[in-house]
Amino acid sequence: MEYEQLKKLIPKDKHDFEPFTELTTLSNEEIKSILPDLIKCIIDPNWPIAKSVVDILILFPDSVIPLIKEILNSNDPATNECGIKHSIIYDLVPRFPVHLQKRYLLKDILRIFTSPTEEEVSEGVWGRAKIFLENYYGKNVLEKLR
Repeated sequence: MEYEQLKKLIPKDKHDFEPFTELTTLSNEEIKSILPDLIKCIIDPNWPIAKSVVDILILFPDSVIPLIKEILNSNDPATNECGIKHSIIYDLVPRFPVHLQKRYLLKDILRIFTSPTEEEVSEGVWGRAKIFLENYYGKNVLEKLR
């Protein structure tokens, strides 16, 4: 299927579950081609479609982890990266196996905790990183990192 056709399967709003039936029939390569668009659909973990999108994203760690790293290290307020960062740390990263979290994502989350941007603090991303790291390291170890 052509990319333009695949893009039509990206949920259009937080209640758009219609594409999920067809998304499940796509090949892995077709799904991988729209992962950058799908990850934007988890901007708010309370959105009804967010869990369904996360369920797809976790099936492709080799393709999704580089996208996560790019987003976690982005400082572009125009793209609402902080909303996506919050959701990534809250709902997506914990669903990956611990060895993948540690090997590929822990450093980026530690950066948010130890050297957050003003926007990461004001938008609650720093707090979400803190909670994630407290669960990972424990509160005592975490205080030594700061």
